[in-house]
Amino acid sequence: MPGGEGRLGLALDGSVDGWQRGVKDYAAAGPTILRLVEAIVTRRRCKVGYRAPGRPEAKRFPYDPYRILSVQGGLYVVGKVPAYSNLATLAIDRIEALELLEERRSRSTRRSTRSATRRRRSGSCGRSRSPWSSGSGPTRRRT
Repeated sequence: MPGGEGRLGLALDGSVDGWQRGVKDYAAAGPTILRLVEAIVTRRRCKVGYRAPGRPEAKRFPYDPYRILSVQGGLYVVGKVPAYSNLATLAIDRIEALELLEERRSRSTRRSTRSATRRRRSGSCGRSRSPWSSGSGPTRRRT
């Protein structure tokens, strides 16, 4: 992957070439991973060509990447499609094209994503307590 990827590519040269998670080999996705990291670090919007499962052709759309995750042997990028309010998780091995745009992602979107991530981690999802904490939940029959 040397050359053509800029300073970030030089800094990470050789660190992506051998990435393997489980049975998937991500060596061929090295340039895509580097561009995603650059987009995340510089907070830039991307134009993604993504082939969803069961679709014969890739669909192109703008995407704001936030994080790269490794989950059960697969690499995923979590971000947002600006036209929608929910987060979108994309499998990196299904990204067929990735172009960095000059456009920066909005900061307000990033903040709301952080708070949503914190709520999911804490398990609260916006509720301050369990729906069954008042005794209104399912009861066990005593024998």
